[in-house]
Amino acid sequence: DVMEAMKKDFGKDLGAMHVDGGMTANNFLMQLQADLLGCEVLRARMPEATVLGAAFAAGLAVDFYHRVDEVKDMLGHAGGWESFPNKMNMSLRDKEYARWKDAVTRAMDLQRFDSMEKKKKKAAGAHRYILSIDQGTTSSRALLFDVEGGAVAKEQMELKQHYPHPGWTEHDPNEILNSVVKCCESVLKQAGAKPGEVAAIGITNQRETTVAWDRVTGKPYNKAIVWLD
Repeated sequence: DVMEAMKKDFGKDLGAMHVDGGMTANNFLMQLQADLLGCEVLRARMPEATVLGAAFAAGLAVDFYHRVDEVKDMLGHAGGWESFPNKMNMSLRDKEYARWKDAVTRAMDLQRFDSMEKKKKKAAGAHRYILSIDQGTTSSRALLFDVEGGAVAKEQMELKQHYPHPGWTEHDPNEILNSVVKCCESVLKQAGAKPGEVAAIGITNQRETTVAWDRVTGKPYNKAIVWLD
């Protein structure tokens, strides 16, 4: 659909599509893209270009790589494209594309098989709530929502900020985990709800804060480096 929209806006057929990213490592997916789009798909030989750039920038900063020219040369060797040509004739492609659009339409229209009233009755049975966790920089929060979208319980616990040096900000990973667990337990208690009555859990969290832990014991090696650092 995106390619068709681009063709319509551009006024011309597109000869090839250049792709990168983690999903492009799947050869089957790349060939499927080429066949259904009816054009050549060119995959970057180094699909994780963003990660590579970050590695090179860090290496230059600590003199792991000594010269910018050295990095440019490595980027040159990492470049280039792998080709996945279209192997599907137009008749079969149109048929498969029609099947895909039908599948998408049916998937998006599943709600018609279950009326809102029926959904409310179903939710009022075993699953009555949605638990939402908001693990932020200054606090951890948990809210419990009912089938109408109303917040029936809320708990919040402040997080201690650690400043070992000027400009450094850290959190205790165990405190983060414990505060989240306690908040969840509190909202369930407030609502008189059981864990089995929670249909799903939504989570939003600090996305750039980093913590390393032992994969065997599950214990953190040190405090988490907060995104403010």
